[in-house]
Amino acid sequence: MPGERFEIEPEESYREPRKGSGCLRGCLIVLAIFVALAVIFGVVASFKWRGWVASVATIAIEQSLDASNLPAQEKIEVQQELNRVIDAFQAKQISGPQLEEIMTALVESPLLNTLVVSVIEAQYLDKSGLDAEEIAAGQMTLRRFVSGVLEDKIKEEDIDGVMSHIATRQPDGTWVFREQVSDEDLRAMLAAAKADADAAEIPEDVEEVDPSEEVRRIVDGVLGEQAQDGQ
Repeated sequence: MPGERFEIEPEESYREPRKGSGCLRGCLIVLAIFVALAVIFGVVASFKWRGWVASVATIAIEQSLDASNLPAQEKIEVQQELNRVIDAFQAKQISGPQLEEIMTALVESPLLNTLVVSVIEAQYLDKSGLDAEEIAAGQMTLRRFVSGVLEDKIKEEDIDGVMSHIATRQPDGTWVFREQVSDEDLRAMLAAAKADADAAEIPEDVEEVDPSEEVRRIVDGVLGEQAQDGQ
């Protein structure tokens, strides 16, 4: 979804944020946290501001993981793997092209779908009044819809239609995600997402991966090559 900007902020300026809602602010660029990181790395790495990039990436990773509903140990393992990349980059042990290779692999991996859906589930479905059957169906719908978005099989106007049930679009094009969404709006969002996924013929058996294992596989693939080159 290039060109779109996403934020999660209180819909009303006077609303006091709920406990734990701070992890929502600016941590997603929802549906593309790793795309955002790739852009940050790609632009800033060219100027070799490695320390600054590492700090920004660390914050973004921590916030995106906090916003997900991944198990605590899984979050730790994912962050450890990504920190290997950040530390190696900051220490000039990997090049800009190698960093780009890692970011591209993360974006193109089924991992992105898994993490995006995990964040949406944590912030909306898990806090809703939907019953277990609705939540299970909603999880499947979200996996299919996000897969269609990432594969460019769902049109931008259809994405906007889904987003309109849980976010408000600002005059500058920014989507502001509502911190509080009614069950009716969630059901409408899921119905629209399912219709779009059906129309795009997205299968129900969307590939899922173990996040930490997938990150480790990708990072080892590049850092392993780097280590061998240095021998």
